[in-house]
Amino acid sequence: MSKLSVTCSTAFLAGLMGFAGMVDAREIYVALDGNDSGSGSLDQPLQSIQKALNQAGPGDVVRIRGGVYRIKPLVLNRSGSRESPLAIEGMPGEEVILKGSQLVTGWQQSGEGVWMLPDWQINSQQLFVDGKPLQQIGIQTRWHTEKLWADHVCLPPVGKGLEDLKEDSFFYDKEAKVLYCRLAGDAAPNGRMMEASVEPELLVGLRASNIVLRNLTFMHSNQTATSQRRGMVQVGPENWLIENCRFMYSDFGGLSVSGNNHIVRNSQFISNGCVGIDVNGSDEAHGYRWYPDRPPMNLLLENIELVGNNYRQFFDQWHAGAMKLVPACRGVTIRRCRIVDNKGAGIWFDGGLGGNVIEDNLLVNNMTGIFYEIAQPALPTADHPADEFGALIRNNRVINGSRQGIYISASCNAIVENNTCYRNVNDIVIHGMPRKEFGGNRRLENNIVRNNIVSTRAIGIVLFVGEGSANNVVEGNFYALLAGEQPKGNSAPLSITTAGYGAGVFRDLKEAYEKTGYERTGKMGDPLWVDVEKLDFRLKEGSAAAGKGWQPRDDSL
Repeated sequence: MSKLSVTCSTAFLAGLMGFAGMVDAREIYVALDGNDSGSGSLDQPLQSIQKALNQAGPGDVVRIRGGVYRIKPLVLNRSGSRESPLAIEGMPGEEVILKGSQLVTGWQQSGEGVWMLPDWQINSQQLFVDGKPLQQIGIQTRWHTEKLWADHVCLPPVGKGLEDLKEDSFFYDKEAKVLYCRLAGDAAPNGRMMEASVEPELLVGLRASNIVLRNLTFMHSNQTATSQRRGMVQVGPENWLIENCRFMYSDFGGLSVSGNNHIVRNSQFISNGCVGIDVNGSDEAHGYRWYPDRPPMNLLLENIELVGNNYRQFFDQWHAGAMKLVPACRGVTIRRCRIVDNKGAGIWFDGGLGGNVIEDNLLVNNMTGIFYEIAQPALPTADHPADEFGALIRNNRVINGSRQGIYISASCNAIVENNTCYRNVNDIVIHGMPRKEFGGNRRLENNIVRNNIVSTRAIGIVLFVGEGSANNVVEGNFYALLAGEQPKGNSAPLSITTAGYGAGVFRDLKEAYEKTGYERTGKMGDPLWVDVEKLDFRLKEGSAAAGKGWQPRDDSL
């Protein structure tokens, strides 16, 4: 394990102290059966969450009673202070659900199994039956046609029009203003809970700082109809704490984060349309684009669960999956997260800077588990020293990725150590060359891959050594061969290549060292995992892989 220290900045610690220091709070209550002429007390709650927010200031707590609130976008026009943040909380022990959808009734039959709702004025991007999303049919927004590269579009459309309706799908006729649906078994929608997304977002706090969100569930949005791509909740400039919240079934993103000194913890991001968490390290002054001297964000994402995101199946190499951090994200820590079954990458930095820590996470059944792309440490400035490293990726378990387990692509100064990668198509890849985005020709330099355990479906570790690559280290890793198996077919422990992944494979580590100088102390064998069938990657006593790979900790998942 690296002896590099990872510390929080003074500003970040001050923010933590501020969150803990709420005193003399005024409590403003909201309830579904409240009255906006009331005082906002527990006995006389308000009915409007927005009215409560308009009254709240530093140190105040807006407490929302249990129930389902179908809301217009909430706008935070006021901030808290560092010492006394403004808090918005669901009542303890009560479930508070905020939805950007409307109940839809009055369906009329329009052919066998097809039902229609005339005079529907909103281009709804989501339609749910009893909580289950239906498949959208046709080209409805620019995302269905906007070209990325080759023939890919952001959101590949399914079908063209009403004639393509199938069971569990819906179609909106924009010219006639008619919403159509067809349910499983050609069942009637009347009498079912039908919900259509109508609001572009649920909570906008882009100008607010020192905010706490707690014990809230956010569901359903319609942002892609407005050609935007942000989250249901949009975080402001400084010092937000989000904990014990859920973000589910957005049409695009669950949570959008920019600014500095934020904490997101003990929360769930489940089945969002494209991405669970969207982080932008830039700002309005820089056009939300990459710039090389961005100060550290001091963003902490910990103990969160991201499952089943990109349910709408946006193109999985664009912006899709559990979380996407782009561009200029610096000083981000992601730890102890459970990231499973996302249709895209699990943790994806793109155009990043340095000082980013990814540790103690469990990633299963994602396209790429951890993707660190086109990133490099920031250089020193008058206000901030240079980053100690680009990314420190350690003590993660990365399992069954359909492309790569851990992918360092056209990046510099990443440290990949003590991870266990199991049955990814390619476990650890240091490649992605050539690239030219974010500041010019990119380099693949000074990356270190050490003390990992890999057990691949194709190639354990891939290292590109062609043009633009220099000073990369691959040393002391353990290549698992279970129960005495040997590399065979297209599988190989190691590839040192100047071309594609498989252009320089070695099945024998001694030969690899003699010919390339890599893996002088690398080993192959059975790591003696406790129970690989149950994905229990603890090492039995006497393992030849002792000290390598994932190590359980007291606070491990």
